[in-house]
Amino acid sequence: MTKTTHANWRAGERRAYQDDAAERFISSNHRRIIITGPTGCGKTTILRLIANRYPTVLVVCHRRELVEQLLTYFPDAGVICQGYDPDPEQPVQIATVQSILSRENWPKADLLVFDECHHFAADSWRMVSAHYPRARILGLTATPVRSDNKPLGNAFDHLMVAATPGELVKSGHLVKCKILRPTEYVGDLAQCPVKAYKENAEEKQAIVYVHGVKRARELALQFEEEGISARAVLGETDTDERAATMAAFRAGKIRVITNCQVLTEGLDFPSLAVIILAKNIGSVAGYLQITGRALRPSPGKTHALLIDLPGVSHIYGSPLKKRLFTLEQGIVDPDKVIRVKDCPQCGNAMHPVIKTCERCDYVFPIQAMKVPKIFSMTLEAHWAGSDTPDEHKLTELERLKAVARRRGYSMGFVIKEYRTLFGENPDLTQEEKLSAYRSDLAYARERGYKPAWAGVRFKRLWNHWPAC
Repeated sequence: MTKTTHANWRAGERRAYQDDAAERFISSNHRRIIITGPTGCGKTTILRLIANRYPTVLVVCHRRELVEQLLTYFPDAGVICQGYDPDPEQPVQIATVQSILSRENWPKADLLVFDECHHFAADSWRMVSAHYPRARILGLTATPVRSDNKPLGNAFDHLMVAATPGELVKSGHLVKCKILRPTEYVGDLAQCPVKAYKENAEEKQAIVYVHGVKRARELALQFEEEGISARAVLGETDTDERAATMAAFRAGKIRVITNCQVLTEGLDFPSLAVIILAKNIGSVAGYLQITGRALRPSPGKTHALLIDLPGVSHIYGSPLKKRLFTLEQGIVDPDKVIRVKDCPQCGNAMHPVIKTCERCDYVFPIQAMKVPKIFSMTLEAHWAGSDTPDEHKLTELERLKAVARRRGYSMGFVIKEYRTLFGENPDLTQEEKLSAYRSDLAYARERGYKPAWAGVRFKRLWNHWPAC
């Protein structure tokens, strides 16, 4: 393929996995490819490397803020967005989906890029794709699933993982995450957000995520009343006002931002270290987008702090947990998928964001947003990785054992989940180890495996053969 140079791109750090992802895309025979990686892995740098190999490139996104961020990497690009003068001669064009659809003359594109491509379910995105039947298509996202956890296999035909969270933490490209949360998922709020901030994160800058515009405004006033500079950023906030607020936040003049339905994507603010969840989250994609805002490294930043007031991390796990995404199934993590809403007509257990029952077609009525109940509960610390303090590892081990007993799971479930969280084996009694071994023996018999299969699994885990 002919190499094309698009001048004056922002110089930046190059990482081996970014070069590898770009080369895999270039050499692939697939036409419509998603490249995924955690927030902070440098997906725009990967885009730069790929775009350099195509004569004409069109990058489509859904918000003006994303256009502005892309321009820091492509300062000479033409822009198709309200408030910008178009420059059709530039080989790279950046557009919002709304602006491109309103044009009569569309730019050429050998490479069509969808930034934050988990929004591809929208008809408008499909209309853009249909306009370029011969272009290679690249989707970029940290969460390659729709907000209702449905897959993207009908829009793309291949998925590539650039890097995993564990790899990025190990290499220093993401920071570790400390979670403060109630002892179990409560749904409402374990504490008042202002109280939780003052006791655990005061003097640090934080972004608070809430349900409802009114609630975001009220909470900002509550912070102000406590002498903590705060502002609300909302979808209806004027663009210039929002830009001024975020500039003041970056300059350290504002300590807390409350927001509703914004600041979930494209926020590049490495020094941000505190996220406060003051709302429930109905999808793992939304959870990862929000929590990822605080995971970028910055000088003097040792870790991110997630203050999880509803306890949703009990459902979705650590933001740094390794997850498997597929085009066919979305996110493959059955133990962490929240299913808390029952259909009143047929009893089908459903994901809370689904509006129509998949079994009987019952349509849920639209309900007014309720103000969450606020309790006075203690928040407990939870870390991810092997460096988690021993007392927190023990607390999590006991919780996993309780979950296993309650659900009728074997000790193998406890071992698997513990290893996922901390990268090491739990400290189990000999009887508990043998309990897991007996479960493996039963599984081997059901599948027609030889008994030695269970023994080998035991040896890999504990470095000795079962003595029973």
